[in-house]
Amino acid sequence: QELFPRLSQRTNDSIYKGILKSSPTLMMKALGAEYTLINLRVREMIMINALSEAYFYKDYPQTNILTILDSLSHQCLFNENEIIAKNMKERLLELTPRKASNIVFNDKSKTIKTLQDYKGKHLYLHFFNPKLSENRLQIGPLKKLHEQYGAAVHFITVIPENKYNDSEIEMIESLPWDTYILSQSNDIWNEFNVVSFPLYVLIDPAGNIIDNPALTPIPDGRYKTIENKFYYILRSIKTQDLNR
Repeated sequence: QELFPRLSQRTNDSIYKGILKSSPTLMMKALGAEYTLINLRVREMIMINALSEAYFYKDYPQTNILTILDSLSHQCLFNENEIIAKNMKERLLELTPRKASNIVFNDKSKTIKTLQDYKGKHLYLHFFNPKLSENRLQIGPLKKLHEQYGAAVHFITVIPENKYNDSEIEMIESLPWDTYILSQSNDIWNEFNVVSFPLYVLIDPAGNIIDNPALTPIPDGRYKTIENKFYYILRSIKTQDLNR
């Protein structure tokens, strides 16, 4: 843990140059000067972990670190470390807020809107397939959340284009917030990596993705729901209003 602060200045300088050049080879060579890292397998694994820590240091360029981890995920000295590098890169991307692309909600039956139209409040994106029973069971709790927190959070339901029967259409139309039926060619499915339903995504007022996937309206395996987050979002808004 926290390897870089414990290294000599000379080794740190060599590692920093390696990161600036996006070179895992230079980093491995620099770390080889440490007697505790003579073992190549251990050295490579420790390098990956140290890169994940440096990712959050202000002096290290994050793009270069991701480039190195991407390189290591395809070509390590040891195959097991390639898996570690790949998982580490994905984990760092999950932990780092990123701007959502300005998705176009081009439902043929409605006025076209984009994500930009929903800025200013938190956004709870709900990817929903009305043909699946598990999806339908979450609609009741979702409506209750909207009643309580709709003033603080935009709700949007996105549905894959399909042939829906009358009861399924009735359920879609019963939702008291914006709904969009979108074709599989829409960028939104790839943007949020929608591979199963239901899926929820939480986006902040500035358009940063906070959670993907986000917690659902019903308790998960740890008995947690999205409501706790909504509670603090609403409380924060009320506090800001009182301080004005």
